[in-house]
Formats: sequence, structure tokens, C-alpha cells
Amino acid sequence: MIFELDDTSKVKHLFDGWNETLIYSCIQKVMGKIYVTDMDNPKSAFAFVGCFGFYGGEPEKELVINKPDGFVIMTPQNEAWARLIEECFPTSKRVTRYAIKKNTVFNEEVLRKNVCMLPDGYELKKIDADIYDKCLDSPVTADFVSAFESKEQYLSIGRGMVITKDSMIVAGASSYTRYNEGIEIEVDTVLEERRKHLATIVCSALILKCLEEGLYPSWDAQNMNSVRLAESLGYEYDHEYIAYEVRKQNMNIEEQFNLIANEYDINRRKFIPCFDDYYIASTKLILSSIAKPNSVLDLGAGTGLLSYYWYRECDDANYVLVDMADDMLNISRRRFEGIQNVRHMVLDYTKQFPEDSYDAVISALSIHHLSDVQKVELFQKIYDKLPAGGVFVNYDQFCGNTSEISKKIDAYWEKQLHSSGLDDRNIELWKERRKLDRECSVETELAMLKNCQFRNVQCVYSYHKFSVIVAQK
Repeated sequence: MIFELDDTSKVKHLFDGWNETLIYSCIQKVMGKIYVTDMDNPKSAFAFVGCFGFYGGEPEKELVINKPDGFVIMTPQNEAWARLIEECFPTSKRVTRYAIKKNTVFNEEVLRKNVCMLPDGYELKKIDADIYDKCLDSPVTADFVSAFESKEQYLSIGRGMVITKDSMIVAGASSYTRYNEGIEIEVDTVLEERRKHLATIVCSALILKCLEEGLYPSWDAQNMNSVRLAESLGYEYDHEYIAYEVRKQNMNIEEQFNLIANEYDINRRKFIPCFDDYYIASTKLILSSIAKPNSVLDLGAGTGLLSYYWYRECDDANYVLVDMADDMLNISRRRFEGIQNVRHMVLDYTKQFPEDSYDAVISALSIHHLSDVQKVELFQKIYDKLPAGGVFVNYDQFCGNTSEISKKIDAYWEKQLHSSGLDDRNIELWKERRKLDRECSVETELAMLKNCQFRNVQCVYSYHKFSVIVAQK
């Protein structure tokens, strides 16, 4: 049984040396709670605030398995705690986060210059009672205030600044949490307003406000973009650490599929033995052989992996990424965060094809899920959308010319997967997904494309299951 600990001094020593302000918030009883299994002589403790949890002391399974409801980011003190989290929540996502040093001496002159970069038409405002309410209206801005128990608590001890445009919040930096000596910063910008230095401006304003009050503005980074922003403000990177993103239990089919999306990029190299040649070398070859496109449509874009490699070679084109799974596209949105010439559309391209015309249509590991009839219908739509000279490129998986060859190729692929480092769970999920595959041979697809009036149809790369086909209108 777990208990909320009132006398938090009993567990302070369990977190010694852990320079984490969210733990301070709990120990100091400013925000959050401490949970234990022994109220009198606790040897293990769980500090929880917002959606973050920290496990210290001796590993205790009961503290892990009885996590708070909903999404939790669990941070283990050591490998023993990490193994316990993985045992209790085998579907959790292991992530790397980045700690920032807590002793920054800021250059206030630089910060003031940053604030002066505010563009015309934008306003810098303190989070007051009215702005607090507006923050709750959007998932982008809700975390500026949501970890606090109430509006009154935030207005009393929270600190925050936002940038508005036409009375709408477009960027903000706020205290995700508060501890006695300072705050932990939460920062975000709405997608449409990124790459305008708004995060730099609003963070600079908040840091200056904290310094005026003698509060330390602590920073912890979810990704390297956050690290770079922190460094531009004067912070110094300290070290990386491991955390686990644990989602709610009893997920439905859609939620399970979206969980796979979160692991998609990590495992893609393991599923595709020829990854670099397939994605990178083939893309470089194709783009060196055609006129650079001004517009690119990616069908079944998923996490945006293929468009990423095209963007690296052709970053001035306009990209539209289409997929029926919004959670997959959310990963892509994070990948292309702040890039203005990349858009995302949630739709099933077999039922609703994008209306605009594109110089290039690309797809990776999506079309093999369609029947041959659906493939032909799709290829004809693509042909009709392309201008003269436009190209269609399909990076996909194919069967052999005979069932005997297909069985040998499939067996070899499965053998490679077992030696790739994939765990049993992912291999079993792969086997289930394989039941949905409706592959054709490379030769069959080449013939389909020619019958749809494409010219210069050729396979430019092939390795067992994986081939890249290019067709020009």
C-alpha cells in the first residue's frame, strides 16, 4: 500500500545529489506530493508533480505499479529503478532528456536586446488572471499553468509571460512548477508562429523577471532543439538522462497503433537492413537526376521520415505530408517544427486525394497495403495530378516473382530481424502487421505504371524485399 507523506524531511536524503527542481518542489511542499510505502521509516520514495515522477531510494515495485492515472514521465534514480519501470510497464517509451546546469550567470544586456526583437503587431504580456484563462483554451499553452492546483495558486506563486497577436497567445514561457528558490521553465510557440524568435524573446522576458525577484529560472530540455534554445539564452548543457513515458492502461486499438508510432523511427533501421541505401542514397540519386521539384506530396507520410531525407536534399520545395493517423503526423510535426514550407494533412489518400498539383509524389512503405486494383487506381490519380515531367517515386516492399522466391526472401528477412536487436514484442507486432500486406512484385508494379501512361519507369534500387521505383509523366 502507498501513502502520501506529510513529513517530507524523512525522504530528503533519498534524493541527495539529484539536482532536480521538481523534486525540490515536492520536498519543500510548494507543489506536488511525495509517496512512500512506509510512513515511519521510508526507504523508497516517489516525488510527483505535474506529469513528472521521480523514484529515489531502494527500488520498490509497489510505488511504480501504483502510478497516478494518465500520462506520466517517470525518471529513475538508477538502473535498478529503470529495470523495474520496464518490468511494470513494458510498453513504456524510453526517452533521453537533457539536464541543464543550475548555476547560470545570465548576461542581462543580451536578454534585454532579445526582448527588443519583438516584431510589430505582437505584444508581450504577463500571465495575469485573464491570460491564465486563455492559456487553458489550447493544449499548446495549457502546460504554462496546468501543473498548479488552482488559478489562485498560480497567480500567487507562478510566474509567466506570453506573446499575443490579435489578442491570441502565440508563444509563452512560464513556471511549469515553482520551488522556494525559483521556477522550472515551460516554453512553447504555436506552430504557425515558429521561426520568428518568439521563444527567445518571451524566455528572455521571463528570465529577466525572475532575476528581478531573486528567483532562479531553471531549465530542463526535452530535446536538442530545447538545449540549443537554452544555450542561446546563456545556459550550459550538463548531461543527458533516461526517462520513461508511460501512458494510460487498457488502451484501445487506435491508441495501441499510435503507441507503435512513437517507436516507429527508432525501430525503422532494424526493420530495414538496407536503411541508408534505401532512404538516403536512393533519394540523393533520384534528386540528382531530375529537375528539382517546387512541390512534393508524401503519401502515407507517417512520421515524416522519407520527407525528411528529401528535405535535406531539396529544402526550398513546399511539402505536403498526408497520413490517416494523426499521432504519426504529430511525430512528423515535431520533426519539422518551425519549418514553414512543410504542411500536414490527416486523410486517407485512397478515399480523398489532395486537390493541388505537385511536381513530385513520393511514398514509403504504404502502398503495399493496397490491393492491385487499388494500386492501379492510385497510380492513375497520381499521373493525373502530375505536370508533364513530374515524377512519382515509390519506396516500398515487394514479393518475389514466384511464391518459392517470396518464401526464401521472407525467411531471410525474418532471420535478419531476430539478429537486429528487436525484442520479441516488436517482432510479434511485425508478424501481425504482415498479415495486412498485399505486396506485388517489382515487375508487376512496373507494368501497372506503364499501363497508366507513365514513361521512364524503372527500378533504381533493390535489396531483397525493398525496392525504389521511379516513374515520370
